[in-house]
Amino acid sequence: MEPRSPAYLKAAKMLHKVVIVDDNRYTADALAKTLDGELFGCEVSAVAYDGLSGKQAIISNKPDIILADIAMPGMDGL
Repeated sequence: MEPRSPAYLKAAKMLHKVVIVDDNRYTADALAKTLDGELFGCEVSAVAYDGLSGKQAIISNKPDIILADIAMPGMDGL
């Protein structure tokens, strides 16, 4: 197996944990569906639709990667 192949990543449990935060549900769900899996070496551990829920998801899941919308009402992604 090649070191960066999807099969290697799955076998080695080297999938990056991802949290997605976006107030646009369609965008957040589409990103989650696209990124979750071995092809990109990612495991989407949480999807949140507002800044406060996103903050809680980040604290509880301790992701390797955070994809956050920077223009959300209430609490932005910055």
